[in-house]
Amino acid sequence: MNNMRQHNSIQEMNLNTADSVQALAVSSTVVAPAAAFADSTTHVLLNVAAADVRVTVDGSDPVGGATGQLWLNGTTMLLNKKLVARLKFIRNAAINLVVTMWPVNAG
Repeated sequence: MNNMRQHNSIQEMNLNTADSVQALAVSSTVVAPAAAFADSTTHVLLNVAAADVRVTVDGSDPVGGATGQLWLNGTTMLLNKKLVARLKFIRNAAINLVVTMWPVNAG
């Protein structure tokens, strides 16, 4: 299953104003997206800001500094909303961060 798709132009993405932007505060406790995205949202533009984060998608909890995929501060990616719903986050080290998720329609 291919959950990632490369987009060559910002013009291919439209912010879904019928849905809400989620700003997820990430600290030393595992967190996940707070709410499901609307049916009209196809993808989520995700940005990591302020520090590195550990991420899992397999149902397990990430452990800061140890397990889960490492996403670096400044990482921005476009993901299928079904994949985003399975993500779990924890800070990688001692600095808290924010993961912002914009609902989009990618065509």
